Amino acid sequence: MNDTKRGRALGIGGVFFRSAGPEDLGAWYQEHLGFDVEGWGSTNGASFPPSTMPANAFTVWGAFAADTEYFGDPQQSFMINIVVDDLDAALANVAAGGATVVPETEDHDYGRFGWFEDPDGNRVEFQVENLDSIEDLQAYIRSEAFAQNPIGVDFDPDKLLERYEN
Repeated sequence: MNDTKRGRALGIGGVFFRSAGPEDLGAWYQEHLGFDVEGWGSTNGASFPPSTMPANAFTVWGAFAADTEYFGDPQQSFMINIVVDDLDAALANVAAGGATVVPETEDHDYGRFGWFEDPDGNRVEFQVENLDSIEDLQAYIRSEAFAQNPIGVDFDPDKLLERYEN
């Protein structure tokens, strides 16, 4: 792909899927693959700080409850989150390729999000990061906006920051 074209993928921002037993599945991944799984309300997940990945990379693994509506079609058991450099351009690119684009996008302090259905009918999430540095992340995690938890996932911000600082 041409490096100057906007709307290109920058990496995988997360993999999300339904599970009939998110706690059991989290325990399995923790036992067999070493995931540091935490309970986040009805979701169990693990985040992988940059120190464990290539520079500036970030991936979230999350097992959602089997009845989550976040993935769209109840038959879809997972959703890929792809970090992109330009949300609008990326959505336009997939639309030009025949994908069905969800018309609504979401804007939060930490990022912009949009969705589409791929040719197989899988709902996929695009993400543009709004936090440029560890200092921005630290400030956001300590903010009132973060305290109100707009993404609806309960977890310990001190534990998350500790991972980034180590």
